[in-house]
Amino acid sequence: MTDRSPWNAPGAGSPEPGASPTRILVLGDTSVPNDSVVQQLRSGFPNAVLRDVCDSTAFEHALEQGDFDLVVTGQKLDWIEGASVARKVRSRWPDRLVVMYTANNGTTAAIDVPSGEFSEHEVEDSSVRKLTSAVRDALEQANGRRAVFEAETRFQGLYDSVPVGLYRTTIDGQIIDVNAAMVQLLNYPDRESLLRANAAAMYVNPLDRERGVSMTRRDGLLQDFEVQLRRYDGSPIWVLDNVRAVRGPGGRVEFFLGSLQDISHRKKTDEVLERSLESLNRAMKGTIEAMAVISEMRDPYTAGHQKRVAKLASAIAVALGLPADRVEGVRLAGLIHDIGKISVPHEILSKPGRLTTIEFNLIRVHPEVGYEVLKRVDFPWPLAKIVLQHHEVLDGSGYPYGVKAEEILLEARIIGVADVVEAMASHRPYRPSLGIERALEQVEEFRGRLYDSKVVGACLELFDSGFAFE
Repeated sequence: MTDRSPWNAPGAGSPEPGASPTRILVLGDTSVPNDSVVQQLRSGFPNAVLRDVCDSTAFEHALEQGDFDLVVTGQKLDWIEGASVARKVRSRWPDRLVVMYTANNGTTAAIDVPSGEFSEHEVEDSSVRKLTSAVRDALEQANGRRAVFEAETRFQGLYDSVPVGLYRTTIDGQIIDVNAAMVQLLNYPDRESLLRANAAAMYVNPLDRERGVSMTRRDGLLQDFEVQLRRYDGSPIWVLDNVRAVRGPGGRVEFFLGSLQDISHRKKTDEVLERSLESLNRAMKGTIEAMAVISEMRDPYTAGHQKRVAKLASAIAVALGLPADRVEGVRLAGLIHDIGKISVPHEILSKPGRLTTIEFNLIRVHPEVGYEVLKRVDFPWPLAKIVLQHHEVLDGSGYPYGVKAEEILLEARIIGVADVVEAMASHRPYRPSLGIERALEQVEEFRGRLYDSKVVGACLELFDSGFAFE
């Protein structure tokens, strides 16, 4: 193996302090010293480190190591063609450059062949320049390539170090690029296999993809979009998708740039919490209904009264356009609006004759007793206050506190109207049923004075439309 000038040979040139030396591999003939070429390069590049290689074994060894920045070779050496050198170098090390030289009348010059295909025609038509000039141009080009490569490497390192899945896709779902976290998130074996996939096919529900793309194209941005995708093995995963549309000069969307974050654990936690809340809600409603049954068991003459009030009151709430959760609060309040009557002696509740003033005052206390029973429970609806106010009326003549108009909760105003209508239409120990027509006439007569106008209006429309307690 002929290697006339290894990298550390004396006189090979020394780099500036703190700088990496430029390493030039110089190929020459086996039989003829390469002195003139080496001298030109040392003169033009005093800080470069030169390595003079003069046979195929040394060349193959240098190729294997790859510790060079540039190759300078003769056009035709006695052991290899220059074009063959270029092809071998670029096949093994695509980022390394090759400068070819020829000697004419004792002058060494470079053949500038821009492409990697060194045909005889190209060689004959190539421009001839001084060797040092060609090498300098090549080194500048190599440095530029190296800077770009290093910048791309740094960016890729940063890109891959982000713990959130990052991606770029076309509008049609072709994946342009992904980072390491994205590969791991979707459990693909490697980046290449994920790049061959199509993002559109990953959606568990294709309509989610359509909605996401539509919103991103329209608004330019999609934030906190919860969607379910499929991993490489087909298993589902919940992710939080944030996307930005990158547009070209004409405003046309070129690609989507986005991030995916695994929210599967949060979704599972949410599902468990939701089931727990549903269970708690069912238990709470069951407790309220049990309380209604207990209160009505003490007063057989009004059995079913609270259920009928709840039915009418919730229908009025729906007619008024209240949201479903608030309607449910009205229904539950109706079921227990008379819970305070547990404090009233059974004899008074079932007395067939006229009540004395004392007896009537005992009954009038039931809203306050109901409030005291319910206020200690943290219901998601203001049940205690609704029960407290269901006998209050707009002009302040109601009880227990004589509050007026808007001071009375809308839910309490609804319960109040439903209570009056049901009570008058039903049999009581002290009187027979007055009938539904008389009950509706009563609330209509005092509409706007005692009872809320909109509530009464909704109630009348319900009965006109065929509403019935049973």
